[in-house]
Amino acid sequence: MKKTNKITGYIGSVQGPVVDVQCANIEDVPNIHSILSVMAVDGREIILEVAEHQPGNIARCISINSTLNLQYKTEVYFVGSTMEIPTGEDLFSRIVNVMGEPIDQKGPITITETFPIRSAQTKARVRPIRTEAKQIERFETGIKMIDLLFPLLKGSKTGILGGAGLGKTVIVLEMIYQMIKKHNGTCVFCGGGERVR
Repeated sequence: MKKTNKITGYIGSVQGPVVDVQCANIEDVPNIHSILSVMAVDGREIILEVAEHQPGNIARCISINSTLNLQYKTEVYFVGSTMEIPTGEDLFSRIVNVMGEPIDQKGPITITETFPIRSAQTKARVRPIRTEAKQIERFETGIKMIDLLFPLLKGSKTGILGGAGLGKTVIVLEMIYQMIKKHNGTCVFCGGGERVR
């Protein structure tokens, strides 16, 4: 990535990988996912990706590489609207970093076609609200502690967490037994055709 001559702002603060870029005015604040470039004291180029906007013309960024030797009030340059990596058949068997630069010591990549790493945002889909009243029915497990402290609802999703030897399988088997017992010995998993002995 080559930086442009357009100065976006200056380094305001560095807290690990989180870097705040202070801009002079609101027009200079880069968009979300924009790529910025800044030079460290040791001459290393550090790539920043804008994550969010803060009050006071501040662009909060995430550093792609290490922020070691990044100095306060260093000039920050605009690179591009989004991060792109090279694509194509010549990229097979090559190893690149997140910026698309080769790190496998096999020479430069000559591909000119690039692809953004951020996909376009899909439109939000709103589910219609059900107007009919849903009847809530409690599932009786037969285990007093579950029925009293954590009652289960039919049709809901419930998980059982725990380590080895705590009795998760025993609880599930007891629930299956109670379901079969409630249906007069007819197996609910077999479609009601077989009886459980």
